[in-house]
Amino acid sequence: MPESLTENTKKASKLRRFVNIKLLPKLIFVLALIGFAAWSFYNYRQSQKEVMRLSTIEGQQELQQKEIESLLEKVKAHMMLPEDEEPTVATISDVDALVEQQPFFNGAQNGDKVLVYVKARKAIIYSPERDVIVNVGAVIVDNSPVAIDETDEEFGLLNIELRNGTHTPGLTRQISARLKEENSAFDFAELTDASNKDYSKTVVVDLGKTDNKDLLTSLGSVLGVSTIIQQLPEGEQESQAEVLVIVGQDQVEPQGQEKPSEE
Repeated sequence: MPESLTENTKKASKLRRFVNIKLLPKLIFVLALIGFAAWSFYNYRQSQKEVMRLSTIEGQQELQQKEIESLLEKVKAHMMLPEDEEPTVATISDVDALVEQQPFFNGAQNGDKVLVYVKARKAIIYSPERDVIVNVGAVIVDNSPVAIDETDEEFGLLNIELRNGTHTPGLTRQISARLKEENSAFDFAELTDASNKDYSKTVVVDLGKTDNKDLLTSLGSVLGVSTIIQQLPEGEQESQAEVLVIVGQDQVEPQGQEKPSEE
């Protein structure tokens, strides 16, 4: 084969490799651009479909239900909620006017949520922005619009906050269930942890918000607390409830004890 032909073949091969190397980044860029455009167009179409779906009555109801479910999950982190009914949820838009009508709304802010359980006769103010329970009260249900009774006296309810003063997990939930079995008038606003986890004895604090002394005495009796105090223990935070119970080690059931034989 002539030498000139061989040289020309080698030069042509080198040129093709050079062209391929030079064009490869541009080709990858073009393909990536096409892929991104296709992906963006797909997402746009999906977003348009979702907007159209949510603009329907069914879509609005679905969106509202999801918002309520999300709200309830946040409130459940602070207190037990009735499980046999869905609440009516309202948003506070003019808190000053509401405070003038009912002291129940003291401490609330515009944007806070009001949950009303008609069957359970309970109303709850929850602040999503602050993630706190602002207030809990009873509701009076008749043929007129729902009214809120801040004291719970009409229904003989005692609004209680339980705090776990031990290192035993789940103790407040156990005690709340036991108290509810003893007296359905015991109403639990919140289940939380005490600032101090070394309470050997259970403490019952009358916060001066109820005149129902019979229920208060009954509560102390069920818990085995003979003396009900009026001041918060040192280091404990204020409570929105009528009565604060700090559950101590004396409420923890001993482990390993066998129940007596029932023969």
